[in-house]
Amino acid sequence: MFKKLELCDKNVFDSFLTDYPFFIYDYSFTNLYLWKDLCGIEYNIIYDCLVIKVTNSEIGPCFMAPVSKEPLDDLALKKIVTFLASINSNPYLFVTIDTNFSERLKKIFKEELHIEADLDNFDYIYNGNKLKTLKGKKLSKKRNHYNKFKTSYNYELKSIDDQLTICDVLAFSDTWYNKKSNKTKELVYENNAIGNLLINKNALNLDALALYVDNKVVGFTIGEKVSKDMAIIHVEKCDIEYDGSYTFLNKNFIEMFYPDIPYINREEDMGLPGLRKAKLSYYPERLEKKYFASLKI
Repeated sequence: MFKKLELCDKNVFDSFLTDYPFFIYDYSFTNLYLWKDLCGIEYNIIYDCLVIKVTNSEIGPCFMAPVSKEPLDDLALKKIVTFLASINSNPYLFVTIDTNFSERLKKIFKEELHIEADLDNFDYIYNGNKLKTLKGKKLSKKRNHYNKFKTSYNYELKSIDDQLTICDVLAFSDTWYNKKSNKTKELVYENNAIGNLLINKNALNLDALALYVDNKVVGFTIGEKVSKDMAIIHVEKCDIEYDGSYTFLNKNFIEMFYPDIPYINREEDMGLPGLRKAKLSYYPERLEKKYFASLKI
């Protein structure tokens, strides 16, 4: 019934998601395409809704919130949710649903529904202008890091468009991952998938920037504009031996590609203390909450 996700499916997803007001990065086609094999991403059109199926490594197969081209009334939503529950034996029915969808489910299913916050996977949403300018007292340390990098190194910024730059970036990515002492399956998978993103950069409407010092890549980032209100940073890797490299790359990337986008989604911290500290150091505007949902019907 469900079809494995492929690059050629982007037009189908765009027809549903282009006008869908999401702030959770999981619903971007690029994210789904990036993780399609590890997470078993599949989809189908059911009752005129895009239904995305995910095989979560911890809780098994479940669905993301159905996406329709036209607003779903409560009766239509109850129909599709009841159908999905009938074909899924997993206790969890939905994963990565936002607050609005969870509240609609509560209204319709009441005591039959159990909602659980996915705390380690809340998205960090930042003010785009603040990331671009680094103005204000709270970001003074970031400005210092930015200025230190700018004055300390012989740097160059290159859009990742040609084969030579792609090869440079992939070599750096391999080095970055090889230095990691804790190589989780997610890290290994992501490293292998980055090349696929860069090769298909134009088809996916991605932006990508490499940071060089003395003609050697010391960092790169990949992102996309998903709406007039939000851009997502999908990948960002730097060599921390170059002090301020992350701050320098992030600020320039926003300036070059998303100068007028109100919000920047820098994804979750996965419950990792170091990553959480780094994301909080940029003072997000808010954390976009995500939930699991199970249903007894």
